[in-house]
Amino acid sequence: MFIPVFYKTYVYSFGATVVAIMAKILSVLNFLSGLAISFDQTSPFLIALGVVLSLGVAILLWYFIGVKLANKLAAKWGEKNIRTKPRYACEYFERNPGSYEYLASINPRFAEKYVLDGKGELMARKSN
Repeated sequence: MFIPVFYKTYVYSFGATVVAIMAKILSVLNFLSGLAISFDQTSPFLIALGVVLSLGVAILLWYFIGVKLANKLAAKWGEKNIRTKPRYACEYFERNPGSYEYLASINPRFAEKYVLDGKGELMARKSN
């Protein structure tokens, strides 16, 4: 069964992914509740106004919070996570081989936890 995905996942920022998911859910719920409330009206003008307003607010939530804000948070939190957390630095290395020296210079905990072997692959350091 095909389930469409309406949100973007941010590899280096879990928080931005959560913000994107919540914004998309809220925008859909806002639109559906706006439809339900507007169809409770008797006037065709109020029904049309309710549909247009709920659609407008849903689009604003979807775009400005689900896309724009999530992208800004991903840029900010992603850089911070790569600089401070070894797991995110390891993911960055897997996507960008050859960046070990750069990552080791900006994230000392990553350098303490991982080392390159002779083939250029990342290996966990052996603890004494």
